[in-house]
Amino acid sequence: MNFSAISLAVAYGLFPLCMAAAALWDLRTFTIPNKLCIALVVSFGVAAFLAELPAAQVLQHVATAAVVLLIVYGLFALRMIGGGDGKFLAASALWFGWPDVWHYAVFFSLAGGLLVILLVILRRLPLPAPLAERDWIARLFGRKSGVPYGVALAAGGLLCYPHTELFARLIAG
Repeated sequence: MNFSAISLAVAYGLFPLCMAAAALWDLRTFTIPNKLCIALVVSFGVAAFLAELPAAQVLQHVATAAVVLLIVYGLFALRMIGGGDGKFLAASALWFGWPDVWHYAVFFSLAGGLLVILLVILRRLPLPAPLAERDWIARLFGRKSGVPYGVALAAGGLLCYPHTELFARLIAG
């Protein structure tokens, strides 16, 4: 396998797979495992190498993720965001860098708003008995449950990612 085939596999596989896995995990458990955040960070290193990002640009991505981590740490301290969501947001921000992280923020904010509206509507409806038997579905539709915001982060990331310079460089081989 040549580097361009590996680049395509990374572009179309690693980031989307990590995002989808986090969304599904958060949907079922209201948690995002650290191993997915670590996978995003490590796979970014692979992607940056394959995309031949200049060192300055890699540092820009790292700085962007560090700033996002500081912001979400503050939000976590204020109990406005969950710890898993914060770590996942910072790890995924690494893939976007500056200024693409702003586009990512718009996309995940819109997805989060839609998710909240959908959950508010669905949580007002009676849950059919067969679905209520599944613990994770009952928890998801519980009126006092939180919002699995990893779903919105993943949706925003998957919508924004194909428009990034990193993605373009990866698919160019």
